[in-house]
Amino acid sequence: MMRRLSPTTLIVLIFAILVLGRFVGSPVAAVVIVGPSMEPTLSVGDLVILRWADPEVGDIVLWCNTLMNCILHRVVEVGEDYIVTKGDANDINDPPVLREQVRYEALLWIPRYIWIPGLAILVIGAHLYEKRKEGGD
Repeated sequence: MMRRLSPTTLIVLIFAILVLGRFVGSPVAAVVIVGPSMEPTLSVGDLVILRWADPEVGDIVLWCNTLMNCILHRVVEVGEDYIVTKGDANDINDPPVLREQVRYEALLWIPRYIWIPGLAILVIGAHLYEKRKEGGD
C-alpha cells in the first residue's frame, strides 16, 4: 500500500528539490543570495527561482566555475561562445565565461522578508492541519 505524503513533508520536499535542482541539472532551480553584488536589485537572503534559458543582455543569470562556485549577475555582453556579466553593485565586469558555464536565468525573486516567514507559515500551518486531522479521525 502506498502511503500519502503529509502536507508538511510535501512542502519541505518541493523546497528541497528546488534548492538542490541546480546540482542535478533540473530545468527549474532556486538559489539564495549570499553576497551584496546585485544590490539594490537582489539582497542577501533573497530567494531566486531559476530556469534554463538562452540568455540575452539584461538578463540575470547563474554561471558556475564548479558545482559549488556559482555567480548570479546581470548579462552585459553576449558573444558567439562567451557571455560577460556584472553585478549591479559592482564597478567592473566579470571576466568572460563560456556559454556552457551559464546554466540558468532568473525567472523571479522573492525578498527574504516574504519567503522566509511565508515558508515558516506554510510548514507550521501544514503541521497544525495534520495534527488537527489526526485528532478528528
